[in-house]
Order: sequence, then C-alpha cells, then structure tokens
Amino acid sequence: MGIFSICLNPFFATVVKYMQRVKIHTEQIEQSPDIVMIRIDGPLDTVAAYEFQEHMEHLVETGVYKFIMNLETLEYISSAGIGVFPGIAQTLHEHEGGLVFIHVSSKIAKLFAMIGLTTIFTIHANKEEALKEFVPG
Repeated sequence: MGIFSICLNPFFATVVKYMQRVKIHTEQIEQSPDIVMIRIDGPLDTVAAYEFQEHMEHLVETGVYKFIMNLETLEYISSAGIGVFPGIAQTLHEHEGGLVFIHVSSKIAKLFAMIGLTTIFTIHANKEEALKEFVPG
C-alpha cells in the first residue's frame, strides 16, 4: 500500500501518493472544484498500474468524475497502465464526466493513436485547453 502526503490550502488540495517508483499527484482544480488533475511522475508499470487503478476508483467513489491527466513526467507506461484508462472511461461517461490528457509526449501520443485511445480520449497541450472540455464557454 502507498504512503500519502497531503497539503491543503484554501484554494485547492494536493495529494501525493508514493508507490514503488512512481508518484501520483492529485490536485483539485482551483477554478473548477469538480475537476481533478492527476500527474504521474515516473514509470506506470504493471505493479504501479494496479495501485493507480485503486486510486482512481477511490476518487470516483468519492464523486470525482472529471479528470485532467498530466503525463508530462510519465517515464514509461505498460499495457496494464494503459488499460486503467479505458477501464474507468465507462463509469466517468455514465456520470457525465471524462478524462482528458495533457502534456503527452509524441512517443506516448503515437502509442495511444495506434491502440485507439485517441478515439476514446482527448489530448490537449495544456491545462487551460483541457479545462474547456469540461467548462463550456
């Protein structure tokens, strides 16, 4: 089981979950409290994918259905890591939520396109563009 580090302030909450070699940063978006941004630092390998999936499921159970996934510091993603995203997509869709990726490397973007994830999820350059997916106008 991972260790949590929590920092709260009046504008947003940040949670960092330390797994074996990967850190999962969870931040509530200040201007849109129903949206959570997750940043993955390190490799999302098979072992980390299991714990990451549990983390995502816990967030969904608490009523979070809109996610911005920041892959800027993702070093590697296994097939198990990739499988977490479509696995949770149906639940998010049922609750009028979704998942948008930002800061995706060209290597990961090509992989997502090859396996069809780009037909399920949207990729944007940054947080501001991703927020437009959830916040109209």
